[in-house]
Amino acid sequence: MRTDGPKLSYVVNVRGGHGTVKDVKKAIAKAGGTVVIAYEQIGVIVVHSQNPAFGETIRRARGVESAGATRTNPIVPQATKDIGSIAEPLTAEQAAAAAADAKAGEDPLEPLQWSLPAIKADKAHQKSLGSKKVTVAVIDTGVDDTHPDLAPNFDERASANCVSGAPDTTAGSWRPAAGESDHGTHVAGTIAAAKNGAGVTGVAPGVKVSGIKVSNPDGFFYTEAV
Repeated sequence: MRTDGPKLSYVVNVRGGHGTVKDVKKAIAKAGGTVVIAYEQIGVIVVHSQNPAFGETIRRARGVESAGATRTNPIVPQATKDIGSIAEPLTAEQAAAAAADAKAGEDPLEPLQWSLPAIKADKAHQKSLGSKKVTVAVIDTGVDDTHPDLAPNFDERASANCVSGAPDTTAGSWRPAAGESDHGTHVAGTIAAAKNGAGVTGVAPGVKVSGIKVSNPDGFFYTEAV
């Protein structure tokens, strides 16, 4: 059995039946695969393998419904706790001008958020800012929970890094690494930036937000992550 190929990620779908997942796991190991995680309730197993013939071999195994690589490029090692770059900030003059235009009860940069009145979110805020019982998950490139507009509303317990196919709930694992996209952080802010007297305001600044990182360092979203 060859193990000199690039390390690829595979999804193996298992046929229903008592004991089938256990048998397929044995077949995976025999074919040169390593189980990353098995979702036994739905019969899905995420596997890494450097055997170029792994896909062909495991598809012939008893109990396997289907199997295939989720990518043609090898798995890229990733950092998970670094904080990625942020967009170019406003100048002091721009921030001061916006703050001067802010009405009572508005965050200082809220006058720059044309999108809130466009969807009448400003009117909705007069009724409710949203409930802390609600958590909105941002399934994206990761969320920087250290951002002062996100920290008050961030839910660590509902956050994870799922890039490998297995949830990593280590503190900070959901953050974008240095050089990675800050798109997820931007989306989280659009949803739930806190109304805290600083920065901007989210559409629902009273709800909680969590980060589910599913984008690899190259910015791709693969099957096993989502």
